[in-house]
Amino acid sequence: MDLVCRWIEIIEGLVKPPDATALAKSSLGSEFAVMHWEENEERPLGPLVWRPRIIKRVRKNRWEILDVTGTEHLSEQSYEIEEEWIEGSSLRHPNDTEIEAVRSSFDGKQAKKIAHENVVLRVSPRRKALHDRGFKAQLKQAKKMKANATKADGVITVGDVVQIPLHASDQAKVDGKYLLAVVVEKLKSGQIRCACPTGVLHRPYVAHGVIPVQRASK
Repeated sequence: MDLVCRWIEIIEGLVKPPDATALAKSSLGSEFAVMHWEENEERPLGPLVWRPRIIKRVRKNRWEILDVTGTEHLSEQSYEIEEEWIEGSSLRHPNDTEIEAVRSSFDGKQAKKIAHENVVLRVSPRRKALHDRGFKAQLKQAKKMKANATKADGVITVGDVVQIPLHASDQAKVDGKYLLAVVVEKLKSGQIRCACPTGVLHRPYVAHGVIPVQRASK
């Protein structure tokens, strides 16, 4: 089974960082990717440290603390969530450096896991070469399909109107599942920056992660 970094998935699904009100009004089962102030496992008697964790609401003021995969229960805490979030004493939103550190660390763990599985399964060099060749063929096909889809949908440019899928934590019961926005900048990385009536959105988006709104025909 492949490792999945649920923490990164939650971060990438955000339209904007959650504030204290969003956490306080969230429904049971809601998950948030945060930095959690806790004991250093490597130095139990040393100072506390910030760790990337997922918090999941289980009752009004009770939150389950999970690891970055969202599968390992670490503890359960009682929090007056608005006070904790505003003061930043135990919980806060991660910064860009911390997000990239988690991403790099998790990618490294995934590579080690694959290498370990190759040893455990005793994959022969010939069979591994066949697997690698098959993977490259699939990757080539995926890139071709993506290019064809881009041709069909049209390249997204500055000024286009798009729909951005909303994460569950950003929706109220009466809200739609998409945010209507306008592309205001195309970055060198190929990502796009969008704006809505309240202002420019916090993070850029990959072009294939948004839905272009079809222009009305003349």
